[in-house]
Amino acid sequence: MSDSNGGPRPGLRKAYPQPLVRTRTRTLVRTEDVDWRTLFETADVVSEGEPDGKVWFGTTSIVLNLSTTSPPWRAFISALAERDLHLRVRALREARREAQTRSPSPLETVRAELTFVKEDAAIRIDVDVEAPFKGKTLSRSG
Repeated sequence: MSDSNGGPRPGLRKAYPQPLVRTRTRTLVRTEDVDWRTLFETADVVSEGEPDGKVWFGTTSIVLNLSTTSPPWRAFISALAERDLHLRVRALREARREAQTRSPSPLETVRAELTFVKEDAAIRIDVDVEAPFKGKTLSRSG
């Protein structure tokens, strides 16, 4: 078999039932929040989003500058950042604040997904936010 470009296509695979519950084990750490606070105070924060019916969808990118840190420490801090509970909570709070600032209506509980990207001399934390409006439905145009 080949695809439209002439390359080989994967063969048929049997679909197996998915497990009812999936688990994953992950090591999390907790450092002192004061160290992260210093990085967040000087972070570059970019945010965007839009309403869709009863829900606000948005993304906040937080760039923590590590340029004053030596490269070996940058790698360590990047690995630590992704697992640190205080940093994750601080990033979530920042993203919620940004979403509420841009939202045309008060928000209920926020659901979010965090993605960590290691850059040359920085850590970028992308927070995708989804939050229903408090008792209000909005059209896409606002």
